[in-house]
Amino acid sequence: MKKRMWLLLGLTGILLFSLFYIAEQKPDDGDFKRWMEQKYSISCLDYKCETFQIHTTEDGVPIVMQNVHGSYSPGTFVMEVERAYRNLEDPSYYLEIKVEGFMGTFTTKEETVKNIRES
Repeated sequence: MKKRMWLLLGLTGILLFSLFYIAEQKPDDGDFKRWMEQKYSISCLDYKCETFQIHTTEDGVPIVMQNVHGSYSPGTFVMEVERAYRNLEDPSYYLEIKVEGFMGTFTTKEETVKNIRES
């Protein structure tokens, strides 16, 4: 009986440790910003990457993109971000994404890109 109780207590401890470890590995806003900068070769202008600048265009003028609508869901284990970016001066530049972050990596669920190059 005593061995069974120690076994259950040990398994419970391992399960709790695993859950806390996975929850700590959930991506945050900084991870999302780094992912955006790497994937699209951009420079985020704020912490949550709601505004970013495209590095180069044909005439050398930087293009600033702004978040016009979207949602953010910081779940316990998974981070979900859905955003639509537009350039307010030139509507031919836009980016609509829906991504999911888990264990430090992001997966693109949906993406519509125009005039923004991907890395």
